[in-house]
Amino acid sequence: MAVSVAAEAQTISPEFTRTIRHNPDGSVTLGMGDKAGIVQGMHAGDPRAVQTMLASQTPFWSLLAASVLARMQGDFTQSDKQANRMVAYLEREGGLRDLEPLIMYAEILKAGNAGLAGSWKDWLVALHGLQGKYEKPLRDFFRIPSLKFINMDHITLNVPTEDLPTPSVDWAPVNHVDYVKTLQRKAVPGINPVVPVLINQQKVDAVLDTGVFISILPKEYLKSGGFKSIGKVSNSFDAEGRSDTGPLVVVDNLTIGKTVFS
Repeated sequence: MAVSVAAEAQTISPEFTRTIRHNPDGSVTLGMGDKAGIVQGMHAGDPRAVQTMLASQTPFWSLLAASVLARMQGDFTQSDKQANRMVAYLEREGGLRDLEPLIMYAEILKAGNAGLAGSWKDWLVALHGLQGKYEKPLRDFFRIPSLKFINMDHITLNVPTEDLPTPSVDWAPVNHVDYVKTLQRKAVPGINPVVPVLINQQKVDAVLDTGVFISILPKEYLKSGGFKSIGKVSNSFDAEGRSDTGPLVVVDNLTIGKTVFS
């Protein structure tokens, strides 16, 4: 595979060539995978492969498994800790280039943990930094301007990161929400409840899901106004595996039961 000498200012690990996939539709993607099935298990919500690798105590991969399992269990602090141990292990091994795929994935894990923990601002700031660090250098390195990074959403902000609003939440000590109906998807095991919520004081039915960084609103609903645009999101894969592009907006408040997010 041809690479560009324009990337000589930064040393880039040749291991990135293992992450490149040429797809039948002509697109080229860069994404993390592993033979043990740790990453695939996380995406599928299946901990079996993750637990098997964790028990093996294999260097590095057991640390990845520990980080992924903690994330699946909702312990994002522990997941970050294990991701940091992954990076420390690689640094002790030595011979690292400026850009390494395994370190990139550890950083993506930590960015995602921030979003899953409820701080979408920290997620956006981290993701913005990762895009600047990896996307252009690797596209230049492989001479593929359209290279897509499937492990992270692509965010284009139209406001400086320091101007992003700081999210807050007013937790209700006890919260009860009746569901309107249930929704089942082919690509996702289990059943998702549909519940009434308030978005900017407007009542709407919403599907409750897990493992997502941002919520999706119908385009028709956005036309009603009252949403602050902060950019756009692309290369974002939904629960059915579909990729889409759309505006990235902030709502003033979201009320679920007696809990208010703003």
